[in-house]
Amino acid sequence: MKLCLKITQPTTIPELALRDCHEATRDALVGLLWSESSHARGRASLRQSVYEIRTALMLAGGCALEADKDVLRLPANGMVVDVLDAIRLASEGAVHPTLFSRQRVIDSMLIDLESVDPVFREWVFAQRHVAQERWLRTLSTMCNERLARNIGETSCKLYSISIRRMRQQQGS
Repeated sequence: MKLCLKITQPTTIPELALRDCHEATRDALVGLLWSESSHARGRASLRQSVYEIRTALMLAGGCALEADKDVLRLPANGMVVDVLDAIRLASEGAVHPTLFSRQRVIDSMLIDLESVDPVFREWVFAQRHVAQERWLRTLSTMCNERLARNIGETSCKLYSISIRRMRQQQGS
């Protein structure tokens, strides 16, 4: 199921979804998403955001956002993050459909949320870099394994071209 949430502070979901454990402390989220507000105001904004997210997820029949006094978490079951899914599929020798529909997918990751907060913008840039490095490492490993077994030479040449282009784009 794909959910499109229309809430005032949607940034909590991607931040949790991109973490390996799918959880973060409330203080970390306040510092990341409301760095220019007082701590009390940031905590109040986070409470409102959590309420809106929980309501939207319940109405859509989606996974529950778990929250306690200190930590917010998304359940790992049923959580699909398209960028991470593309990396997983590449490691299996498959191509995620998103890569056919758009160019520079990783560069556009969370682009509509860049203006939320300066600290969050830096976090988004860091997440893009990490995702791109994982993507490139996965493609390189897959190609090396296929070449070592003398299979998929044509697809490896295409991946190599893709890797070179991505490295060039990083440099520019």
